[in-house]
Amino acid sequence: MNSNQQEFPKEKIISLYSDDPEIHDLIVEFIGEMPHRIRLANEAFMRGDRLRLQFWAHQMKGGAGGYGFMEITNRAADLETALLKQQSTEEILAALLIVIDLCERAAAD
Repeated sequence: MNSNQQEFPKEKIISLYSDDPEIHDLIVEFIGEMPHRIRLANEAFMRGDRLRLQFWAHQMKGGAGGYGFMEITNRAADLETALLKQQSTEEILAALLIVIDLCERAAAD
């Protein structure tokens, strides 16, 4: 980035359940595990382990939805479908990067 460009913070993705005090701590815990989850996905991709990545996408699809992150759920479903359809490495990477970006932006409030 050159000195004339300014990087803007990315918009947070807030859980649909952020106002529910009974689940708030669980959402925070889920978000706290994101760096580990992202690392697992990156490692599976780098090893070319599509089955492990598919399993990760499936888990993320269900888990994120359960914690109120429907956008992550929808994009993880896209990744899972891309893997099931044996799309190209480039298409898989593009879908994975979208999910990772959303995971990095997940917030409890």
